[in-house]
Amino acid sequence: MIQLLPHQIPALAELGTDAAWIHSTWGGPTALAASGLGWAALRKDRVLTVACAYLLSSTYEDIACVTVPEHRSEHLAIARVTALCTDIAARGHTASWSCSRDNRPSRLLAWTAGFRLEREYVHYVAGSPTRHDHLTANHPAGHPVRCGQPTVTLKGLPLRMPRAALTTTGSAPTQSRRCP
Repeated sequence: MIQLLPHQIPALAELGTDAAWIHSTWGGPTALAASGLGWAALRKDRVLTVACAYLLSSTYEDIACVTVPEHRSEHLAIARVTALCTDIAARGHTASWSCSRDNRPSRLLAWTAGFRLEREYVHYVAGSPTRHDHLTANHPAGHPVRCGQPTVTLKGLPLRMPRAALTTTGSAPTQSRRCP
């Protein structure tokens, strides 16, 4: 397990277009590797999994994680997410996790890492992307975000909190109007 560094840009770029969403909010693999906000598992200079701060605010860092398909059953992601959460807490921020309500693998990884449901909401997208892949590259599930797609936000809890103290909170999904 390593923190991403600039010399790993080629390995990060080799994840391909299906995983390009992981560094899209950074403007590409170069910026993500230079940010110091990503953790990876590599084997023979090939990235197997990456966890990073996907969206940043003054209080929260929303986490994203991707694992190449042939290594998804090896539990590589949980160690990277845990290391990233430790970094986020050290910066005085709160880790958060947002994903589609239907993205079961993402929700299970978040739960295993200690995140608990805070709220469900509906995600809207406005405008027309100039390229079809623009929208799909930014969506962790690899398909376009559709107007009114239910999304969940999970809030990170302090890592020192005992598991027995964790509780689930949240509300029902927000209802939305149909899109034109």
